Amino acid sequence: MLFQIGYYLFSHWKKCLSENKELKPIIPIIYFQGKKNWKVGNLSDLFKNYPKEVKDFLPRLNHIFIDLKTIRKDQLMDMRSTMMKAAILAQQWRINPTKLKEDFERIFRLLPLEGTNRNFLEMVVVYALNVSEITEAQLGETIKSIPEPLKEKIMTTYTMLIEKGEKLGIEKGKLEEKSEVILSLFDEGFETPKIAKIVKLQEEEVVKILKDKEKLK
Repeated sequence: MLFQIGYYLFSHWKKCLSENKELKPIIPIIYFQGKKNWKVGNLSDLFKNYPKEVKDFLPRLNHIFIDLKTIRKDQLMDMRSTMMKAAILAQQWRINPTKLKEDFERIFRLLPLEGTNRNFLEMVVVYALNVSEITEAQLGETIKSIPEPLKEKIMTTYTMLIEKGEKLGIEKGKLEEKSEVILSLFDEGFETPKIAKIVKLQEEEVVKILKDKEKLK
């Protein structure tokens, strides 16, 4: 995680320099959604076999760490950033269908499906549906119980991707057409097991197509 943060920071600043843009400080925020407890630690912790005199030359990547399990709902709703609230809500209770339903409702109240919110909102919905650990049956019941027009908005992106796959001939078994669907779903953030289920292929076949198209290494 710390290596990722370092890469993101310096890649962005290097890009700014190459484009003659003003450099601005970035405050990394790591928020953890796992079931177990986890601590990020320091970069120097990864270099265990070196003395302090050497470790002092390593960069220190300061960050804010948030364990989603520890955030109360009132604390979350008091956050100033509407997008940050929506992003955390989409992940905080991904294993609980009841909480997921409640949070979907909150997300759509925070971010109406209009203007500049649309792309971010669709990204949040795709992410939440993709990483959810609840079964498809539970997810279906959860979405059914959400009142209109929120339910329709929640299903828009997910249904669009499924219908796109059907229109491109998934049921006809045409591999090339399936490849287009696989690439589209992958670009939307879907994991390979879920893509395989949608296009009715083995996960190994999906991975091979993505590698052939240089989407995976």
